[in-house]
Amino acid sequence: GEPIKAYCSCLMAGMFSLSVRLLGGSCRVVELRPDSTLAELRVDLERDLSVTPLHEVRLLQDVRELTDSAKIQIEVQALIVPSLPKAVETLEKMVDSPALTE
Repeated sequence: GEPIKAYCSCLMAGMFSLSVRLLGGSCRVVELRPDSTLAELRVDLERDLSVTPLHEVRLLQDVRELTDSAKIQIEVQALIVPSLPKAVETLEKMVDSPALTE
């Protein structure tokens, strides 16, 4: 079996997708429940990838190997930017305000 590197992808309705990239470049997307364990993921991947009994799947995140008890860290960036739709909505509320019509 080929060593793999795991990257978290996105959260969806009680489940999340985990993109598992093999070092050869191919990628598998696996749907996981919030209570899924890395041990279960490892067993599923070994089965799906037809890993021989003399090999094992090791999961990595960045340079850290994920043990069965490890938590996958998901990082997103948050940007605070001007919002045209919110500005229009705020102006419309101001124009429709009873204080302005009196």
